[in-house]
Amino acid sequence: MRNQILALTCALAFSAPLAALADVSPPQPFLQPVSAGHSSETLSCHYYYHQGTVIQWQDCRTQNAWDRMRREEQRNITEFQLRSLTNGYR
Repeated sequence: MRNQILALTCALAFSAPLAALADVSPPQPFLQPVSAGHSSETLSCHYYYHQGTVIQWQDCRTQNAWDRMRREEQRNITEFQLRSLTNGYR
């Protein structure tokens, strides 16, 4: 009888964290897309979280802002690659 109670307690202790993670759904965006604007003015939300964390956060921007940020990052990477090639490793 004592072994059964111990086994049941251990099973419940190990399954409790799994029950807490069972309902993991992406959070609903707080901001709704602008319905009266152009398609480039609608908000697009991306969800981010660091590895090992449970809390997610969202970054909502217009499509123009996402494109501008992407082009800027591409330009920075290209400049870095060109600097690396021209400086060279000796």
